[in-house]
Amino acid sequence: MAYCTSCGASLKGDERFCGTCGAAAPTSSAPKVPSHTDARPPLDARLGEASSGSATTESVTLQIHWGGTRFLAGQFTVLVDGTRVKTSDFDKSFIYELSLRPGQHAIQTEILILGTGVRRHRLYTLSLSAGKHQAQLSYSRLWGNFEKQLQLRRL
Repeated sequence: MAYCTSCGASLKGDERFCGTCGAAAPTSSAPKVPSHTDARPPLDARLGEASSGSATTESVTLQIHWGGTRFLAGQFTVLVDGTRVKTSDFDKSFIYELSLRPGQHAIQTEILILGTGVRRHRLYTLSLSAGKHQAQLSYSRLWGNFEKQLQLRRL
């Protein structure tokens, strides 16, 4: 299934515009994010496969970092490859670390702004090589969502 590159909402194959935010659907193939109903085993089981050494000894350590902000009330959720890994209040900072296999991965944020019922999504696709990486989440007051570009650096 394709997803809107602006808000992260799912798109039907023939849609030219996002039904949630109105952004133009990409003309090339949009990034794919596994759904929660995916037939794959949970993330922890897949991580166990990677650490068991059956497929490869290379691994990726990914730190997801959020510095917190005081100007917004609400919660957000972080999903990695379609699996919910962290839910947090905006004013609480955190560093969440997980192990993955090298390759393509998707990080998605879901925001619920308290008192408004407004939901926002942002989708990031990453290609990670073996080693340690940090993904820094940043919030944009202008867009009312996380920044369009994820700050990624190798540690």
